[in-house]
Amino acid sequence: MNLFYRIRFLIRELPWKLRRNWQRFRRGWAYSDVWDIDYWFMEMLEPMLRHLKEHHFGTPFDYTDEEWEARLGQMADYLHLMDEENVIEEVYGGDAMKFKEIYETMQENKEKFFEMFSHDFYALWD
Repeated sequence: MNLFYRIRFLIRELPWKLRRNWQRFRRGWAYSDVWDIDYWFMEMLEPMLRHLKEHHFGTPFDYTDEEWEARLGQMADYLHLMDEENVIEEVYGGDAMKFKEIYETMQENKEKFFEMFSHDFYALWD
């Protein structure tokens, strides 16, 4: 029975998925992405930063190659720990009841990330 519901769900969601993909193809984002911009930002930017760390062609003039790779990795790590699910699992061992601590950890990582991101914004190129 479970397989039946999965197939039914996939068939029912297919038109919406096609619509979202068409919207992303036409303008780079879908209306559903706007519903949760913070999650979309974290989900999209972390893999981009990790890819840039591994495959960058140049390095900004004020960093050595090793410093730049470490900085990109650090930004990706801060971005990773801005996500509530990642903080709960990786920092607090699955204890979702520490609301205040979880929020403070997310805020701290957000502030560190955006400080680095704003400093290196124009250097984020391949």
